[in-house]
Amino acid sequence: SDRLAHALLSASARLGPLAFLETVVAPLLRAVGEAWEKGRLEVRHEHFVSERLGDVLRSLRLPLEERASGPLVVLSTLPGETHGLGLQMAALVVAGAGCRVLYLGTETPVPDMVALTRDLGARALALSVSASSRKPRTSALLRRLRGMLPRRTALLVGGEGAPAPSPGVEVFADLHRLESWGRGDL
Repeated sequence: SDRLAHALLSASARLGPLAFLETVVAPLLRAVGEAWEKGRLEVRHEHFVSERLGDVLRSLRLPLEERASGPLVVLSTLPGETHGLGLQMAALVVAGAGCRVLYLGTETPVPDMVALTRDLGARALALSVSASSRKPRTSALLRRLRGMLPRRTALLVGGEGAPAPSPGVEVFADLHRLESWGRGDL
């Protein structure tokens, strides 16, 4: 556990957040997922790596959140979406871009997301969608969410399971584009 955390933190310090996510974290997650699918790793191995990685991502994000002064972004996953590492990655990118982050974690009920986003006047609600999500259900929930959110609130969606863009839903294919949005470049 300590060696893995140290290796991840060292890579992050050497590369910076975005390059770390793209060249270390994403390939690591793909390799672990493929090894699990092929039976070379067990669930315990996958959970171990996921938890240590989650700890590292949080430790990198929290200092950035303390210094952030930009618009507020609420981050969550849809109900039924249990995978949270993509969300952690997005939160790190958004915080690194200077946005204030309110990280809700996974499986937040839609009415709660909407109420919180509205009550706090958040600039955006950002959602992570894993490859294991069911696209028709995800698309229907996103349409419902868009209809419930104030027009001024951006609805941002990313991840390997993100559906095609639709009216009022911004889909981010990569973390660079999310970072640009967070910096106000888009």
